[in-house]
Amino acid sequence: MNRIRARSGRLSVALVLVALLAVAACGSGGAPEASADGIEKPDLVVGASALSGGLMTTFVAESEGLFAAQGLSVEVLPFQGSPAAMQGLIGGQADAIVLGFASVLNLHGTPQQPVVVTESNSTPSFVYYGKAGLDSWQAVAAAGGVVGVSSIGGMDYQLAQYMARKDGVDPKSLKFQAAGDTTARAQALLAGQLDAVASTAATAKRLEQEGMSEIGKIADYGLDRFPLEVYAVTQDLYDKSPNTVAALVRADRAARQWILEHSDEQVVDVLSKYYTISADDRPYHLAAMKEYREGLARDGYSEEAMRVVTQFAIDQGEITATDPTAVIGSFVPELRR
Repeated sequence: MNRIRARSGRLSVALVLVALLAVAACGSGGAPEASADGIEKPDLVVGASALSGGLMTTFVAESEGLFAAQGLSVEVLPFQGSPAAMQGLIGGQADAIVLGFASVLNLHGTPQQPVVVTESNSTPSFVYYGKAGLDSWQAVAAAGGVVGVSSIGGMDYQLAQYMARKDGVDPKSLKFQAAGDTTARAQALLAGQLDAVASTAATAKRLEQEGMSEIGKIADYGLDRFPLEVYAVTQDLYDKSPNTVAALVRADRAARQWILEHSDEQVVDVLSKYYTISADDRPYHLAAMKEYREGLARDGYSEEAMRVVTQFAIDQGEITATDPTAVIGSFVPELRR
């Protein structure tokens, strides 16, 4: 049975007790005592920035016992967008979070800067759609259109600005609106409540079928290997619980392999345990699995794509830095020069 609970602004009593017991066991500032199998912190809360196919490795790892196989007991905690998930990590509501890499950049150089420990999903088909006829950022801007994103400051918000600027459109001429998850955004576009939306693979199939106009996909902008979702942990967990972090990474990679070895139907069945997939939407999720598999079959980080988006964040003044490679290395130990 999957362990997932509704987003709450407060820690549950059980989590508070766990935290207090951990402090008592560790002492002041000390590293936690490892379990018999070497896992320093076996009970983890993993924050999900959204309930969508982009986080399928997390859902598969929990549902199919892959976390448990690594000695971890994981509870998945959903958040409303990447900024909220990041706040959950900072505030101690989650031990690790899965979110877009672009969203972690905002914490560069701060005491709360997290550590990126693995790329969870690099699906190449992240697409932006507009109403029929709005097939470019110029057209959306000229129409004074509203672009629906998961959250202001989230990854899809930042990527939309990057893509618009590459097409010669000042991002400030676009109106952005937080419009919920990918399904909610698609429904709002189809209902005429939004003029353009960020879409993941499954809803992109639906919007295409419904006659919406494709504005562009990240692969068109040299970001086909962009790390759509990454695992981020606190510096404290990374330093004090290296075996726990390593187990988390192994479970995520095992989930990738599980997905590649199982049918589309089996994968979508797992996803439906975590968020609603209607009978009408199920065919779109199945059709999207080809794109998801392409992303999951790739190994390692897309350094060039990460550098492009990091440079954009620098140019926009969102972070204070001059060298994007150094910024990336400050987040990703594997990529430090």
